[in-house]
Amino acid sequence: MSQRRPTFTLPEALIRVDWLLRQNKSHEAVRLCRAILDVAPSHVDALRLHGFACARVGAYADAAVSYRRILDLRPDSVEAHNNLGNALRELRRPEDAITCYRRALAISPQHASAHNNLGVALAMLGDYEGAVASYKTAVQLRGGYVAAYSNLGNALGRLRRHEEAIASYQKALEVEPDNGTFFTLIAAERRQLCVWTDFAQEQEGLGAWVTSGKKPAGPFVFLSFSDDPAKQLACAQRFARLSTGRVTRLPPVAAKDVQPRIRVAYLSADFHEHATAYLMAELFEKHDRHDFEIHGVSFGPNAQDAMRGRLVAAFDHFHDVRDKTDLEVAQLIRGLGVHIAVDLKGYTQDARPAILAYRPAPVQVNYLGYPGTMGADFMDYILVDRFVVPPDQQRFFSERLFFLPTCYQVNDGKREVAEAAPSREACGLPDSGFVFCCFNNNYKITPGIFDVWMRLLAKVPGSVFWLLKDNEGAERNLRHEAESRGVAADRLVFATRCGAPEHLARQKHADLFLDTFPYGAHTTASDALWAGVPVITYAGRAFASRVAGSLLTTIGLGDLVTYGLEDYEALASELARNRERLARYRRVIVENRPVSPLFDGARFARDLEAGFTAMVTGWRQGRSVDPSLLSGEPMR
Repeated sequence: MSQRRPTFTLPEALIRVDWLLRQNKSHEAVRLCRAILDVAPSHVDALRLHGFACARVGAYADAAVSYRRILDLRPDSVEAHNNLGNALRELRRPEDAITCYRRALAISPQHASAHNNLGVALAMLGDYEGAVASYKTAVQLRGGYVAAYSNLGNALGRLRRHEEAIASYQKALEVEPDNGTFFTLIAAERRQLCVWTDFAQEQEGLGAWVTSGKKPAGPFVFLSFSDDPAKQLACAQRFARLSTGRVTRLPPVAAKDVQPRIRVAYLSADFHEHATAYLMAELFEKHDRHDFEIHGVSFGPNAQDAMRGRLVAAFDHFHDVRDKTDLEVAQLIRGLGVHIAVDLKGYTQDARPAILAYRPAPVQVNYLGYPGTMGADFMDYILVDRFVVPPDQQRFFSERLFFLPTCYQVNDGKREVAEAAPSREACGLPDSGFVFCCFNNNYKITPGIFDVWMRLLAKVPGSVFWLLKDNEGAERNLRHEAESRGVAADRLVFATRCGAPEHLARQKHADLFLDTFPYGAHTTASDALWAGVPVITYAGRAFASRVAGSLLTTIGLGDLVTYGLEDYEALASELARNRERLARYRRVIVENRPVSPLFDGARFARDLEAGFTAMVTGWRQGRSVDPSLLSGEPMR
């Protein structure tokens, strides 16, 4: 039987491939390239187009094969070295990618794209200084190189060189003025520095960008600018479509009648010394191993610290997937037979939402790391309580609200406090005087809240405000803002970062913790309560502003929750003057901490497991879970 001859000429086929790619019909382009290569396996243009098309559809291993074949034929092809590096980088092989980029640059030192791509690979390895050098070379070689300016800003931000990061993002925004990402990143870096000269305009601008048809603002940054849950949903939905909209889902998992142990996988980049780990460590240890099998899926650094060791020991199985692609991680989760995948990152730094966009688990849950909706149709539930998200807010969440019976935020009841606390002098505090404090990240501080804080310092003689020292720029700007409000700069005291036990111990010198708004205290509020420090919070409409209120309500201090700046200021002023009342609140914390659900890890584990069981049962029966199933009475 004679072999069927192709019905196309080679030039026509290559033109057709190029057209398909321009029409975003990448899968068709891949198929046509394969047909061409069956006839002409060494055709360099066909190999190049095949590699490009494969990369478009996420088949990076196949793309790498084509680029290697080109290099067999043309060892000095700069583009093939560069593109092979890109494919290997997407395959989570940054060291091999770096080798490819350096080979390309050895042939063509002026290749701007290779310099930019080398920077991306170096950043993947945590070498941000090296990445900065590569990006700077790229923008010097190519004017208006938006991707390199953006990447340079990202690396500078990681190095806390915020002023330089702003300048880089501004260069990118000049080239793409309709790109909301750069507007967002500039606003975020200015918040890191506590630069408020255009705060109202930035806040208004981000809100307008969310409702425009332009490239979306970043959802995580938007949380610190807006207390509007409807706009937060719109922001997240548009971001989800942009970042994960092209993912092709795995086939659905068939429900089974058998009832094995429920397999739960927690996904995070923060399984090391990190706020998420501080909160969750005991939960992993307390899970019931008779009915549950607990997996940790880590795509963050392999940090060799004490918390990492504790977490690895706490899971039944721990999977380090740093070197796996999103699809490979999804396939791993599917292969493990996981029933529930819990995303602990959302849209925070180093998140990888595309993993769950593949739909590896039949039940997928948004929890803890990101205080808001992900706006993604591949997330089934978000774990909340009736305070952080009142039931009437379901319309602002793409996930189904799943109410836990007490505070949604898990807390480790075994947090270590250092035995020896530093003296007031060692902390930079005066020998006497009232100590207000807020150890939230500096970017959460807003002008309106700072106005209140400075008025309180003016009202309470000898008082100081104790803040977290994040970067020199923020400290300098906050001192300037204090002076502009008639308060001496030295009444702001900045605490340097230290280990968690030492940080908890030094809070004995704090009298009252004052929360930020609209993005309030989460782990930092837990820390304060664990250390015995009363917290005043301002609860707004959105999740991010209501977490401290949930914590306070659970531990029996609901009257420290306020619902407006005037009440917030009045209560803080009263407690600073009424030491007896403040002491009563301290006693409530000390008395309730051992018995409150807030720090009862075993109780939280049982509540959560009941929720997981209901979710899996609902999936097996082909229905969603009634969100009121475990809600108990409304939190008051």
